[in-house]
Amino acid sequence: MTARRRRLAAAGALAALTALAALLWKPYAQAVLPAYRWAVETLLPEFRVVRFELAHCPAELCFVLDARPARALVVGGKFLDSEVHAVLRMPAAQAVEHAVLVLGIALLWAAWRPGDLARIAVAALLALPIVELADLPVRLAGGAWGALLTSTAGPFSSQPGGAALYLLAGALQLGLRYPMMLVIVLAALRLAARPLAGAAPATAS
Repeated sequence: MTARRRRLAAAGALAALTALAALLWKPYAQAVLPAYRWAVETLLPEFRVVRFELAHCPAELCFVLDARPARALVVGGKFLDSEVHAVLRMPAAQAVEHAVLVLGIALLWAAWRPGDLARIAVAALLALPIVELADLPVRLAGGAWGALLTSTAGPFSSQPGGAALYLLAGALQLGLRYPMMLVIVLAALRLAARPLAGAAPATAS
């Protein structure tokens, strides 16, 4: 296949992927919900996740997190019992955004850097769960800490781990998530492009 045809095929596949994502974003959000919950609970060992589900917000479908301290916490000299809780909402459509970006980058890579398509596909599918778990669950978990830290108006130094997660979530929310996704996908694609260990180099017949 010529370079022109590869690029036209990639453009067509990207358009089809975008249309498919617009149709299937709700089932996709439902499919990643258990993985998101696991990631949030892992990132928030000091909290008890009371509720994590898809629910209708006033204008759209959202991931809704209700988290409470698993035990009493001291933040900025203030005592917080387990009745204090943080409720976070994130648009569910953002979940399928990851799939579109990861697979879109892989399609562009295949168009401009031709190689083994099977390896490119495997690299994209390996990068996707990493991207999924590194973005939205981190923003939700950081938001939970942020809700407590800002509500008490205490110094962030009183909970350095929670403060770091809150700041990371803020950076992702402001746009850091896009270069992060690009780095993860390109790293996976470059690894996939390397020759397999022990493989004999190709020789001309």
